[in-house]
Amino acid sequence: MLVTSSWNDSLHFCQWEGVLCGHRHQRVTALSLESRNLVGSISPSIGNLSFLRTVILSNNSFQGEILHEMGQLFRLQVLALTSNLLEGRIPANLSNCNDLRSLHLGNNKYIGNLPKELGSLSQFVLLYIDSNNLTGAIPTIYTNLSSLERFLAHLNMLEGSIPDSLGGLKSLTYLSFFSNKLSAVIPLSIYNISSLIALEAPSNLLEGSLPQNLGLTLPNVEVINIWGNKFSGSIPFSISNASKLKYLDLSLNKFSPGVAINFGNLKNLSWLSLDKCGLGTGHANDLNFLTTLPNCSKLRMLQLQENKFGGVLPNSLVNFSTKLEHLSLVANQISGNILADIGNLVSLNALVMDENQLIGSIPTSIGKLVELQDLGFSDNKLSGEIPSSIGNLTLLNRLCIPREVIGLSSLSIFLDLSRNYLTGPIPVEVGNLKNLVELNLSHNKLSGGIPNNLGSCTSLERLYLDNNSFGGTFPQLLSSLKAIEELSLSHNNLSGEIPKFLESFPFLRNLNLSFNNLEGEKNEKAILCAIVYGVLGIILASSILILCWLRKKRKQSCVPFSLIDSSLKISYGNLLKATNGFSLTNLIGTGSFGLVYKGILHPNEMAIAVKVLDQQSRGASKSFVAECKTLRNIKHQNLVKIISVCASVDFQGNDFKALIYEFMENGSLESWLHPVPQAGGGGAHEQPKSSSLFQRLGIAIDVAYALDYLHNHCHILVIHCDIKPSNILLNNYMTAYVGDFGLERLLQHRNNEIS
Repeated sequence: MLVTSSWNDSLHFCQWEGVLCGHRHQRVTALSLESRNLVGSISPSIGNLSFLRTVILSNNSFQGEILHEMGQLFRLQVLALTSNLLEGRIPANLSNCNDLRSLHLGNNKYIGNLPKELGSLSQFVLLYIDSNNLTGAIPTIYTNLSSLERFLAHLNMLEGSIPDSLGGLKSLTYLSFFSNKLSAVIPLSIYNISSLIALEAPSNLLEGSLPQNLGLTLPNVEVINIWGNKFSGSIPFSISNASKLKYLDLSLNKFSPGVAINFGNLKNLSWLSLDKCGLGTGHANDLNFLTTLPNCSKLRMLQLQENKFGGVLPNSLVNFSTKLEHLSLVANQISGNILADIGNLVSLNALVMDENQLIGSIPTSIGKLVELQDLGFSDNKLSGEIPSSIGNLTLLNRLCIPREVIGLSSLSIFLDLSRNYLTGPIPVEVGNLKNLVELNLSHNKLSGGIPNNLGSCTSLERLYLDNNSFGGTFPQLLSSLKAIEELSLSHNNLSGEIPKFLESFPFLRNLNLSFNNLEGEKNEKAILCAIVYGVLGIILASSILILCWLRKKRKQSCVPFSLIDSSLKISYGNLLKATNGFSLTNLIGTGSFGLVYKGILHPNEMAIAVKVLDQQSRGASKSFVAECKTLRNIKHQNLVKIISVCASVDFQGNDFKALIYEFMENGSLESWLHPVPQAGGGGAHEQPKSSSLFQRLGIAIDVAYALDYLHNHCHILVIHCDIKPSNILLNNYMTAYVGDFGLERLLQHRNNEIS
């Protein structure tokens, strides 16, 4: 029931829900209507409430602009319109509200410049204008906001430099310009605001060096977050003196190689990220700074990947905080052994050291890390057997580790043992990996035959056994791998006939059998494509033949898809970096329950589409659960592929949920047929992109395939409920994929059991 249902003549308006009045004069002083599912526009009559001091309308669905009449509320102290659908420009006449202390306009659709007139509001304490489409420079007159404590302007398109005059705001505690287009250097005056607790300016174009006395001039700083800029020079040693520091992220910059910070003084440090910073020289003493980290008893995150750190892992690493959850040293030049007591870090859920020069065997203490979900040691020089204690890692869902004993049934994403020195046959335990999607054993020295047990891995989509010494013939039991999309067996010693069952693999698109001793015609995917196109040519002749062909097409078996149950964990921080801070320039779509961004996932530079759920939208959580449930149970060549999910919290502690999909280069069918104006395009619509009748027919057939599968051939009957052009995605080859299962209905199992 809407709150306004109580607003009628049977009650005095001062008794209406959400309305507060002054006791003496019975005039309205406050409207408190946060999170009430209100829609429509704000009435201009609000300007007549001359005693109004507080207006809180956040987390609703109000549309339109901020009314000019708001400027008539000369007693107004708090205006909170966060998380609505408001648009237009921020009215300059809000400066008439001389007592205004708190202005919350975040997470709307405001455009244009920041009004310089707001600089006259000397009572301002809180200014939140984040997550909009604001442009232009930050007005220098904002130096007059002498009482300002929090200035949040992140996730906009502000440009130019940060005004030196902002350094005069001596009450400032929180300054955030995250994900804008700000450039030049941060003025030294900003680093001299001794009251500053948080300085956040990641994902901009800022440059220059950090002042060497930074840790002394910011004695109260708790957050320094400036990743994704162009900072250079050395990391200031004085950061050692910032004893209150909790969060330090300097990633994706170009600092000088050395790290001379004494982290032992930073007892509150919980997050340290120095990945891809140009750090390290490849020499033995590069990691000496780690010896000071055991004193950081609250450390949860340590990211040092994609640098040039050399030397061996210091013994002090095993004495790090037992609260440490994430340790990443990927793509460095670290040598020596994995520390025998690595199992001391009992809270680790991610331990990734791929692409280094580690030697020796995996220590038995690894089995103590029972919280591990992500374990990576691939592309090293490890040898020997993996201890049986690894079987204790029951939560593991991604494993990139050289091993000669395989048998973890919990694995459901991929097992990457490539580019090591593994010898001997593939163990029979490989058959236990029934939910595995990708198995990569390429570039080793494995021998023997391909085991029949691989036929039990019925969820395999990608199998890479190339560049080994496998012999013998194709096991017939591999014919059960109906989900295979990529199969590489090149550069081995296989012999005999190329099996006919490869012709029956419905999803196979890449097949490489070269450099073997096989006989018979190679079943190239191009031949299959030629046959399909030939059939489509015939279909073009008559709609009747199309219908007949669709009726006769082979039923496709369902391959249960368990990715969502135990997916590869991609953190909020990973997605933040991949999408440039969920920048508007990365925004590629909107939906009923959130926004979709393009991202580049490091370190593999994978293009992804990230669907971020709007937690304030009614039904968003239900939509998230529905889509996860659907994509866990179904799989088809014309259904959108989900890579992972993220259910976490953002850096402000708010709930965050996102679905990560394979990126489709040609966007949606809607955008293909009906382009929208691009930013800066003067409002002119683009012409619809050209597509041939052949392509359009192919798209229609792809969609028909997907729906026929959902309705008739999956083990669970699925009704999509929202088929429309915006939910049909096109890849680079104009193949169509049906997506957005937020409104679907799982009706029943094929055995009529209610789902």
